[in-house]
Amino acid sequence: MGHRRRRLSVCATSVAILVSLVPAVPSVFTPNPAFAASATLLWTAPGDDGSVGRASQYALRISTNAISAKDTLSWWNAATSLSMAGKIPAVAGTLDSTVVSGLTSGTRYYAIIRAADEVPNWSGFSNVAAIDAALVAAVTVTGTVRESSTGIAIGGAAVHESGSGVIVYTQPDGTYSLSVPAGTLSITASKYGYSPVTSSVAAASASSKTLDFTLPKIPTGTLSGVVFRANDGTFVSGAEITSPGTPLQGVTGSDGKFALVVPQSTVTLRCDRPGFKLFTRSVTITAGKAQVVNFSLTPAVYYDDAETDMGWSLSAVGDDAVTGKWVRAAPVGTIAGTVEVQPSKDHTPGAGTACFVTGNGTKATDLGEADVDGGRTTLTSPALRLAGIVDPRIVYWRWFSNDASSNPGEDAFLTQISNNGGAWVTVSNLYTTRNYWERMEIAVKSYFSQPGNVQVRFIAKDLGNTSIVEAAIDDLMYYSGTTVTAVYEEEGAPSPGLVIGAPRPSPTRGPTEISLELPKAAEIVADIFNVQGRLVRTLGRRTLPAGRHMLRWDGRLDAGGNAASGVYWLKVGAGDVEKRFKLVVVR
Repeated sequence: MGHRRRRLSVCATSVAILVSLVPAVPSVFTPNPAFAASATLLWTAPGDDGSVGRASQYALRISTNAISAKDTLSWWNAATSLSMAGKIPAVAGTLDSTVVSGLTSGTRYYAIIRAADEVPNWSGFSNVAAIDAALVAAVTVTGTVRESSTGIAIGGAAVHESGSGVIVYTQPDGTYSLSVPAGTLSITASKYGYSPVTSSVAAASASSKTLDFTLPKIPTGTLSGVVFRANDGTFVSGAEITSPGTPLQGVTGSDGKFALVVPQSTVTLRCDRPGFKLFTRSVTITAGKAQVVNFSLTPAVYYDDAETDMGWSLSAVGDDAVTGKWVRAAPVGTIAGTVEVQPSKDHTPGAGTACFVTGNGTKATDLGEADVDGGRTTLTSPALRLAGIVDPRIVYWRWFSNDASSNPGEDAFLTQISNNGGAWVTVSNLYTTRNYWERMEIAVKSYFSQPGNVQVRFIAKDLGNTSIVEAAIDDLMYYSGTTVTAVYEEEGAPSPGLVIGAPRPSPTRGPTEISLELPKAAEIVADIFNVQGRLVRTLGRRTLPAGRHMLRWDGRLDAGGNAASGVYWLKVGAGDVEKRFKLVVVR
């Protein structure tokens, strides 16, 4: 198996609101213009060997000419090269940024970035970042973020200006450069494991300001435990212990054990393993102390790891793909530059090897040998017997890539469900590359009030212009979930007074959580609104008992799909109390 590769994803920001294109997609979302003088580009750093280590250098080019998906190389050769001298790439998997200066008002620019190792071996092209420049008074703020007790530079810290929603990330040496609107600025520096610090500064247009931050490090405690099966007490290996919105992650070994070092706080832990119901609980970590938390996982009612034939259909009426048809096999990975297009390994922990994948070629570098071409190909599950299951949830892991070559982003990956042989209902119509194993969950009662024999089907297609399309599915299961997906309860005694916590994290690239402490039972209403004031997601409407609870937004909209980058408003009501919070989404 070759090295796993990471896509170099890049996005443009206006200084008024983030413009995100993560993961790598050629489409552009520009709700607000960039500033005349400069704009900030954000991207996820690759490594010098796939996703390992740190790249040696970047190359950034910009042009006012639109990019042809059929000939990106010609665009690159003709575009203007911007200096990246002195730019030290961030560690693989972390966000990186740079400021593009000298933009002309009223002009749209296009940018692409690449990375190289020390040889240099150059990566493929990133996705396209579009910048709309408009005449807006701007100011540049620069500085360094350091640890307060040691003075050590903090790389990868977020520096966020609250009024505009603009966010950049510090270099490995702790430095940053932020372009924002002139005026009184409120700027916050933060990183997980440190206490955030906010400073205000008055800045006139066309000026430069220096603003340094020192962040106190939060004391840590240790968290360890064992994961075992609820029905027989046997150890569970390959279970992931994570905390949404944080980099915390642990995986159990054959003895079911895990161990983490965690900053002092109350954290929400998720224990997830294919074949078992997701388990979530809240834990308070005290500095200098060891905390033991064990997880008892309930086996799923039904689980298919794709290692044996469980009655799936690999084709359907209307399928016409010439290559890349669904198969159940150990996947043969393909790579475009530094980008893993088809997975080289299935998702199942342990000894499993097989998954459902759209064809297998023979060479990792031959992208077009067995990808989906010439039409559509359909994978359909056997009938899942959900009658009598309280709040049935169908869970699976998916992989999808459609932007590794010409005509990127044109073809969707369609997920549909059907009840008792009835009409197919669309659950997801994905145009965005997800070249990693992504956990998906379907709350079946959101689609059918009385689920019976439910089937799921996955349609991958390459229609019209030829492109590289790959998809994979693994570890499908179902179990009984909770009645409201966005609300789950924490363990703990009732609190003495009503407390509604601010969303964390914000800015967020994924899930966001809001803590509640109720002195008595109360009706909870939680909604997400966009900046135009339109309701885009209802998180929950239910009565909760006294005690601690957690609302969770998965970053998706009621209309389907992930919320785009930008500023949102969260309104939470508990009884007679209502609070509003600003929430920034970064994609």
